[in-house]
This record gives sequence, structure tokens and C-alpha cells, in this order.
Amino acid sequence: MVEAAAHARPVIGSDDPGITALAAGLPGLHHPSLRAMYATLATELGRLLNDPLGAARLGQANADAARGRHAPERLAEGMEQIYERAIAARRPHVRIPEVAYSR
Repeated sequence: MVEAAAHARPVIGSDDPGITALAAGLPGLHHPSLRAMYATLATELGRLLNDPLGAARLGQANADAARGRHAPERLAEGMEQIYERAIAARRPHVRIPEVAYSR
């Protein structure tokens, strides 16, 4: 999903926890459940196919969001924070403040 978004493709996803975590912050067509997604997938795909400009805008918005959220530098910073907190946890007298992994 992120790869598609990074390549400026519109995405359609359900509220599955894994998809929700990956798609957080990405513009797209989201459905409340997998069953609902199956019931309306053809409609949503038809909407994208019948509106190439809208699909292109959605794709570009996805690309912008994916490149910002999943940029290698950002992922590296997040991993660095995780390691710093893990190291600090092993030293009882050193405290590293909580840092939110947000945009």
C-alpha cells in the first residue's frame, strides 16, 4: 500500500489493523470493514477509472504523504529513538523523554 502510494497511485483499503497502521496519514478510499470493501470495491474502482483527474490527484496526494511519512531519514530517526529508549531502560538513573513518532 505504501509502495503504491509512493508511486502516486490511488489506494483503496479496509480498516484492518495492519492496513490502518500503514495507511495512517495517506489520502485514499477507506472502508469500515473487509466485507463492506468487497461490497463496494467495484464501485470505488469504477469511480477512479471514470475520473482520471481525480485518481491522479489522489495518487499525487498519496505520493506526497508516503514520501513524507516513510522517508528513509524519518524511519532512521524513529529507529534511533527506539534504540535510545532501549539503552536508557537498561540504565535505571538515565531517563530519555518519550518522543512521539509523528509527522
